Amino acid sequence: MASEKPPASQTSNSTLTDTTNLSANLADEKLDKVDVKPQQKQSKAKTILVFISVFLSMFLVALDRTIISTAIPQITDEFNSITDVGWYGSAYLLTCCAFQLLLGKVYTLYSVKAVLLGNILLFEVGSALCGAAPNSGSFIFGRAISGIGAAGIFAGTVVCIVHTVPLHKRPQLQGLFGALFGLASIVGPIVGGAFTSHVSWRWCFYINLPLGGVSLIVIFFWLHIPEQDTMKHSWAEKLLQLDAIVYFLPLWFQTIKGVSAVDSGIRILPFMLSMVVGSIIGGAVTPRIGYYTPFAIVGSCIMSVGGGLLTTLQTNSGPGQWIGYQVVYGLGMGLCFQVPNLAAQTGIDKTLITEGGATTLLNGLDEGLRETVLVAYNEALRRVFQVGLVVTCLAVIGAATLEWRSILKPQEGTSVDSQKKLEDPDQKA
Repeated sequence: MASEKPPASQTSNSTLTDTTNLSANLADEKLDKVDVKPQQKQSKAKTILVFISVFLSMFLVALDRTIISTAIPQITDEFNSITDVGWYGSAYLLTCCAFQLLLGKVYTLYSVKAVLLGNILLFEVGSALCGAAPNSGSFIFGRAISGIGAAGIFAGTVVCIVHTVPLHKRPQLQGLFGALFGLASIVGPIVGGAFTSHVSWRWCFYINLPLGGVSLIVIFFWLHIPEQDTMKHSWAEKLLQLDAIVYFLPLWFQTIKGVSAVDSGIRILPFMLSMVVGSIIGGAVTPRIGYYTPFAIVGSCIMSVGGGLLTTLQTNSGPGQWIGYQVVYGLGMGLCFQVPNLAAQTGIDKTLITEGGATTLLNGLDEGLRETVLVAYNEALRRVFQVGLVVTCLAVIGAATLEWRSILKPQEGTSVDSQKKLEDPDQKA
């Protein structure tokens, strides 16, 4: 690329931070090419106040990732939702990562200030929903909404830096990304535990409202980002550029077969229908024979065959192949779809399923089983930690392949005069 990228933050190894660094690089590549009008003169005090507010919003986003860790046991106990515990963290991270690049594109097409304010407001709404959630489903929905807002805040922070700070000074602010994440990693669990123990776990999310409100007010009145030429495009042109709004599930049909999103959705009906048929068959026959294990064995075998067949798809594969392969895979999945639930329920006290939270589950077990379950529980959590280990090790490979580009050299395609203007906005043309 013609432009130089600021180095990614090196002090945080979280998935969310890695996605933010990717967004920062892409934002620099796009925005360095945009013809931006000279920035209006603004006092240093106001500029510092704006950046404090922007980074405060980002700190809340980082804090939201860790503050919930010590509150999850109390949440599962209150909602009786130990089966949903995985979604409490992943719903936030999933939407944050999924919308990162899309919202980064939105910033190049619309007013940076308006989009940033909208995403902070969306994050605040998600926090309010989490704090007031009456059940587990509502809480997960609120976490997903917060994740979308968080993605926009990350991208907006990067955009603000790119628009207002010269390249050679950006690493100092980019370094705050890692510092803020490190601080949030330390403070988050402590604050979450304090709220959960002495007030209520709901205040882990209510705390975002007043602090985020301060950021909204400061940014609304004092953030000034010059308009971009891309803002002059028509609505139709802007919508065409937001081509990321598609569903990735039928990706093969859209990319290889070149069909529309609607047609690709229709073409995965064989999989969906066969899965429904398999689920009905398994649900009808299991009560008659009394055993679920045969369907687990047969269903997983059929599903493995279907998965293997899907790996043989070629660019010229016809309907007979992609329909048949989907049917085999879907039928196998349907047959063993309910087996995990049945296996968990068989031989376990009903109250442990309907009322058991993360901490009350162990208390309801017999003394003879408790040690065995504790060991199994510990091993399951260690598997989760191992996933993080794998991801961080893979990150080393990516970091080792980064180009060695100096941020101190003038950017290619940028004149010396324009570079000086960015460093000194008061300089006259």
